[in-house]
Amino acid sequence: MNDMNSEYEKKLQERIEGFMGFLAIHGIHLDEPDDVLLKDMIRFTFSEGYNLALKEEAEKKRQGIEDEFDGVGD
Repeated sequence: MNDMNSEYEKKLQERIEGFMGFLAIHGIHLDEPDDVLLKDMIRFTFSEGYNLALKEEAEKKRQGIEDEFDGVGD
């Protein structure tokens, strides 16, 4: 689980840095409150997408197991 958290944090930081870099390239500089708010919004959006991807992956695994045992014992 710890490896999963570190991978999550790494991907999250990459997204935040990438988006902040995008803003900087276009000359957009945020003050402290807006910077914090934007980073929190990115964290929330990323976590929702990440959790959805985990759910979909778990569902695929569950379906694969069900398919593997489909018809066994009939």
